[in-house]
Amino acid sequence: MISLDIRSLFIPRPGKRMMAPDLSQIEPRVLAWLVKDTAMLESMAAGNSPYQAHAVATMGWKDGDLKKENKDLYALAKARVLGLGFGCGWNKFITVAQDMAGLDITKGDPEWTPALNDEGQQCINAAGEVIMESGYGMNSRRIVKEFRSSNPLITDYWKRLDTAFRNSVGGAFEMEMPSGRVLRYPEVMREHKRIADPDRPGKWLSKWVFSALVFDKKRNAVVRKSLYGGLLTENIVQAIARDIFMECCLALDATPGINVLWTVHDEAVIECDPHIEPEQVREIMGRPVLWAPGLPVACEVSVIPHYCK
Repeated sequence: MISLDIRSLFIPRPGKRMMAPDLSQIEPRVLAWLVKDTAMLESMAAGNSPYQAHAVATMGWKDGDLKKENKDLYALAKARVLGLGFGCGWNKFITVAQDMAGLDITKGDPEWTPALNDEGQQCINAAGEVIMESGYGMNSRRIVKEFRSSNPLITDYWKRLDTAFRNSVGGAFEMEMPSGRVLRYPEVMREHKRIADPDRPGKWLSKWVFSALVFDKKRNAVVRKSLYGGLLTENIVQAIARDIFMECCLALDATPGINVLWTVHDEAVIECDPHIEPEQVREIMGRPVLWAPGLPVACEVSVIPHYCK
């Protein structure tokens, strides 16, 4: 029997070394560029992460290194930027905050809270008593509402995409990327459906749902999927981020002494000649994108003895 240590397949050849450069927070950077958020772009161009820039713009953070000085606020800013920028609702945001930032944003929720009508007034029963409902999710609802009200450029972009998608019923919906390639959603249709009310547990809504055909990688099949402005925004941001990353990989591979072995999400694994330094790799990955002027791209580079993930 031949014994093979699989790790030997992921180490550099003699006389070479391995690096793993990746684009830093590329998706929130692309989103800010896409919606033309000048304040965020200027802050990131000055060296701030998207999370610190967001905290300064909308969360009251004034000065200093947010990640070092207020880890909880940094974690919340990260969850807000990565989750709420694409239309995440309050219920899903509870899970997103836990998964992305390790935050339990339900911790301060009251057990019960007065039920409110559509005008924001307390609901009263026949006996003149205030009707109470579960307070679960109150903090998440507040965060979502605050994010949307303080980021009108993002919410307006959702609305414009949502309107364009709905106007495509009966045909295909297409979005052209700045790079020139096109995202296409065939067979847009609308259906009247009864769905669970996200704001009132146990209640139902009757509404129009708009969908199109998409490729589901998990099922390896084309399926019909409900789409809306926030999700379409996420699709276009991810597509642009991928276009940028692949241009970086092509630039790396075209550099003498660098060989791109493979990629993992927004990370490239490269084998280099000894004279190649991390700073050179960082400069290549961080070059301005010609078709995305003003987009501040940042890169982190690790020198590794072998592939580590």
